[in-house]
Amino acid sequence: MKIKTRAIVLRKTPFQESSLIVKLFTREKGKDTFVIKGALRQKSPTKSFVQPGEEIEIEYNYLSSKKIFPLYTMRSANDWSNAFSNIKTTMLLFCFIEILDKLYDEREADKDTYDDLIASLSLLNKNNSRTNAIFFWFLFRSLKRAGYDLSEADDHPVLRGKTKEEVKDFHNLVKKIIETDKTEEILKMHKSFQRLKPFVSGAISLHIGSLESVAITKEIFAD
Repeated sequence: MKIKTRAIVLRKTPFQESSLIVKLFTREKGKDTFVIKGALRQKSPTKSFVQPGEEIEIEYNYLSSKKIFPLYTMRSANDWSNAFSNIKTTMLLFCFIEILDKLYDEREADKDTYDDLIASLSLLNKNNSRTNAIFFWFLFRSLKRAGYDLSEADDHPVLRGKTKEEVKDFHNLVKKIIETDKTEEILKMHKSFQRLKPFVSGAISLHIGSLESVAITKEIFAD
């Protein structure tokens, strides 16, 4: 079966002399592994856009019995050059990728989360000043889709020791995030979202695990 889909590059590994093994999160089939032969050759047109965080459009022959797919047809689908313009937004982008990679198993497709990621990257590419709001929006919506709805978790470990008012405020804010589909509204709620900062590291540790970029993530939360 021929599949044509967009995909986000999660990671890449050199293979043999001039090829790449790439892990992609595709919109149609979720996470899968591909080999791109000759991708590291000097004149290869794919070197510039097969990078972690880049969105590409691919076409390949899908067989459920296969573990890895040769990838011959691909092109760049988006330009996030502004999002890669400074260390803060670059590391935040890598946080998105890590969250996506750790929350989903192989071939577990989720078009809504894919679309949320693209919306988040588009916002990052346009706005480098309100990154927390963008991150919180993607994080809590992704956690809900993975089965962790923190807007209704009264006895969640991150809420222990908090007052009733703090718990209520947390639930209301998370619910507001989860129900916000219009991305232009996210940046307007930046100030209220700051009250979620004390809970975020705990939520990540409990439901996702350690992030390689956790040190930079803490720096992101500090602004």
